[in-house]
Amino acid sequence: MRKTITIPENWGEVKLIDYLEYFKRIKPYLNSEDEDMLNSVAIDAALSQICKVDYETLKSIDASDALKLKVEVAHLLAQSTKVPLVRFFTVNIDGEDVEFGFEPNLDELSYGCYLDLVESSKDVWDNSWMFLATIYRPVTSKAGKRYRIADYEGTDLSVIPYFKNILTADIALGSVFFFMNLQKELLNATLDYTAKQLKKRGVLSFLRGKTSANDMEVLADSSHLLKTISQKLTQSLDSQYIYACLHSSILKNEVK
Repeated sequence: MRKTITIPENWGEVKLIDYLEYFKRIKPYLNSEDEDMLNSVAIDAALSQICKVDYETLKSIDASDALKLKVEVAHLLAQSTKVPLVRFFTVNIDGEDVEFGFEPNLDELSYGCYLDLVESSKDVWDNSWMFLATIYRPVTSKAGKRYRIADYEGTDLSVIPYFKNILTADIALGSVFFFMNLQKELLNATLDYTAKQLKKRGVLSFLRGKTSANDMEVLADSSHLLKTISQKLTQSLDSQYIYACLHSSILKNEVK
């Protein structure tokens, strides 16, 4: 009996719960320097967890068909860092459709909400349900492109079981990358401003005869240290992203 294998065309066709199982499979290999091995693990895990193709089925098909499958999966994984933000989704809760919206004004984000988001984003794929239940809340009003969502009063854990039944991977990927990029921009802007102020004050003090040349060297070292901190923290944030670093040879062998 011939089995039909369907490869999702985009992340909106993949259940988030399946994506998270895929990520669990590849997580132990993310820091590997063996790119070929990581590519192989990522594609095999995607075929198994996302496409539901078991190993026995994969072994039974022609080599050319197996290559086609892997190429299609490679293209899907390559899209993971380019998923746009999904502003709204609807979840049925106890027979009632409830529309959830992404935090509409991050400039007015409450400090408590921001702290909870930062905490859950430290290992965002392990804490994805918590992250989503924090940054998406029920829509309370809409007027054209403008909308409001419920005020943040702590993460509503009661919605998570409903999220698990319905949410697709594009919702998590889009919101996580959006928030991570915002964190990096805020971090770099803050450290850049601090470095400039440190340098400015040091120069003024030196001109006023209150700072020695040696102190200026210390200030220069401090400025360099801040830049190093920025780079390290940015790398730390990047490490939370989904790694879709697929070997170019896989795509070069694409079968038309």
